[in-house]
Amino acid sequence: MTIIKCPKCSESLNVKDSGVYNCPSCHSQFQYKHKKVSLLKAGKLKVKPSSIVSILFWSLSIIGIFIAQPLMILNFLGGILVILSALIIMPPVHRAYTKKFPIRLRYALIASFVIFLTGIVYGMNTWTNSNQYAHLNATQEQNKKLEEETNKRLNAELAQKEAEKREEEAKENALKEQSEKEALAMLIAEAKSINKDYPKEVDSVVTDVKGAQDANLKLINETQKVTDSNTNEEKTLTKLLDVISVVDGDTIKVSELGTLRLIGIDTPETVDPRKPVQCFGKEASNKAKSLLTGKKVRLEFDSTQGRLDKYGRTLAYVYTEDGLFFNKEMIEQGFAHEYTYSTPYKYQTEFKNAQKEAQEAKEGLWGAACKCEKGEEVSRSCTACNQATVKKSNWDCSTYSEKVASSSCSNKCATSTPVTPKPTSSFSCNCSKACTVIKSCAEAQYQLNTCGCKQRDADKDGIACDSAPLNCQ
Repeated sequence: MTIIKCPKCSESLNVKDSGVYNCPSCHSQFQYKHKKVSLLKAGKLKVKPSSIVSILFWSLSIIGIFIAQPLMILNFLGGILVILSALIIMPPVHRAYTKKFPIRLRYALIASFVIFLTGIVYGMNTWTNSNQYAHLNATQEQNKKLEEETNKRLNAELAQKEAEKREEEAKENALKEQSEKEALAMLIAEAKSINKDYPKEVDSVVTDVKGAQDANLKLINETQKVTDSNTNEEKTLTKLLDVISVVDGDTIKVSELGTLRLIGIDTPETVDPRKPVQCFGKEASNKAKSLLTGKKVRLEFDSTQGRLDKYGRTLAYVYTEDGLFFNKEMIEQGFAHEYTYSTPYKYQTEFKNAQKEAQEAKEGLWGAACKCEKGEEVSRSCTACNQATVKKSNWDCSTYSEKVASSSCSNKCATSTPVTPKPTSSFSCNCSKACTVIKSCAEAQYQLNTCGCKQRDADKDGIACDSAPLNCQ
């Protein structure tokens, strides 16, 4: 079997031997002899329906290629399918593979058509998805812009509220500062008026009212939050100030402010010229000096007590640099009494409890060192004419003696016979009569003043028999 081509239409034919043959495609007559083909009669070329369909699908494939071209970059598979369908149904390709493979034309057309449709559908689906993606992306961008605008608006509103809040706080702080300044100015004015008659040597403190005013005004806003290491309580204290000197147990001098009077405590006097030195005063002063001399301290003010006392001294609580609450320490160790001037103060209950514990433990001035009242008369005896020896107690209850003039000691005078006063009333002198026997306060006073019966005045206040049953006044 030999395959030859029609010289007219190039149709492939299978022949066995030499001879004359007719082409089924173009109806031409040709001769095959000695392996040569010669045309005897040319026929008319007819287009088969299958070729028309093939060309039609080939054209459609070309169109599909142009349609899918923009999508080929995004969808490589769709583009490959369209190109493959076009190649399969191209007449030259078709003739090639139909000669090489025993596949009929209709099967090739069906396969190429399916591939073509698959490519087109895939491309359209991709195009649709790309549109949906573009729409979704546009929606997301729009939502993002809307969210940004909303956030900007909310941030602007928040910033405006914060600004209004800061403005309100500034106004409140200004009003508070102004109120404190006015209150301080009133205290200073009062201190100035009092200090006109206040002796400068009292408590060995020279009070600079103007300096105290300026320093207090300066420190109004110079405070900071400090946590108490013992109670974990947050307190508002001043910056660290230097202790210039310790006047006594409850009065010190610090840098910038000058003289301080400690709130809530009172120590025995040692430097007031108007009063004698009191029991445990020197010990209290020495204790204060040991804790504060050369140290730095922070101050806490108390709005219930004001900033200045009537002498222009700053009122404050004192804390050492290591956190010791000095006011409370002096009470706990028995070096000071709890002291309320006029109105309750912040730590009043705490200080009262500390004093109660010190009393129970007999600490410091609550112990044996101050058991008695110094100078209290224990006994009296006549030692000379109009002179007596008086025995008095010390703070620790030991005694000392001193001689004093006494008109009741006339029995020691040169005249051995006592002078009997002329009777000027219905009463008579009788020092042996007790207050329980004397009938009236007038008689009792007569016995004391005229007769010199000192035993009628046990408390030495100049009033005879002022206890029961007469209760003279």
